[in-house]
Amino acid sequence: MGGVRPDVAARTAHAAGEGAAVAVAARGLGPAVWLGGGAIEVLRNQRRLWAVSGVLTHALWLAALLGALLALLYAVWFTRFEFTWQTTVAPPGFFVALVDALGWLPGLLGFPRPDADTVLASLNAPASDAAAHRLWAWWLVGIAVAYGVLPRLLALLGCLIGMSAFGRAPRLDLAHADWAPVLARVQPATHRTGVSDGDGTASVIDHIATPRDTLGGPRHLLGLELHPGTPWPPALGVADLHVHQADAHAEREAALKHLGDERRARLLLALDPRNTPDRGLLRSIAECSHRAARTGVWLLGGDTANPERIALWRERLGEIGLPERDCLARHNDAARWLAEDA
Repeated sequence: MGGVRPDVAARTAHAAGEGAAVAVAARGLGPAVWLGGGAIEVLRNQRRLWAVSGVLTHALWLAALLGALLALLYAVWFTRFEFTWQTTVAPPGFFVALVDALGWLPGLLGFPRPDADTVLASLNAPASDAAAHRLWAWWLVGIAVAYGVLPRLLALLGCLIGMSAFGRAPRLDLAHADWAPVLARVQPATHRTGVSDGDGTASVIDHIATPRDTLGGPRHLLGLELHPGTPWPPALGVADLHVHQADAHAEREAALKHLGDERRARLLLALDPRNTPDRGLLRSIAECSHRAARTGVWLLGGDTANPERIALWRERLGEIGLPERDCLARHNDAARWLAEDA
């Protein structure tokens, strides 16, 4: 009876353990990888948001600094101040170097910078020269402009340029497969809208137009949605009969144009009783009736058709106001109806 060698079994168990450890590590790192990738994507898509927030922040700070600058100008323009440097341990050269360093950038913008003699004259005692007072005042204004207003203005311009460079607002890549479950919930391909057209036929379908006198009016026969193979036109023996057939909305509109707008025509609509008297077909019948003085419905082949279908058609036509005498089922009745004058 054979067996497994101990060294082979040990190597197999060790490999299986390593594989399990790698699988566990992968499962453990999976969420971290997803979160890291998501964070990078969010940061990438938030550049425009960062620029917008930067514009707002720098604009508010710039407004505050401009207000402070105006207050400083008002103070030095209408109030006399004495500028004095006082110290206990600092040597005079320290203040000379400090004033020179702080005044370097405002000096590039055209603001004056006190020299060493002016600085030394203001140590421990206010300067008596009026020109020295003006020099110190403009030095303070230059510092406010160079180290307060100018950096905020440059930062605001940089954010405006960045906002325009980043282009349009970030958009989600909805075509990515990761968004499919979310889109299936928030944007389903189909949704239930409920009943858009109830069973109340008489309440939603136009009624048949009121009949008018047709003495001297033309006769028209219009076939609506006839089945293929239906013999057409039928032989009715009516003189000056205008025969039309319409299986589509455009054909029906073209046929109705021949009726004119004076409503003098006698119109007979030929229908196949095998069709269902649904609301769309009944609407077409009612619409056609408003283009003629008198409208009738001829159920082709009514002599041999199913009596239940004929009864259903008569009931539905009665609901939209068609008189029973104008609902015809026999060939001879249709010919007689077209030949009548009133």
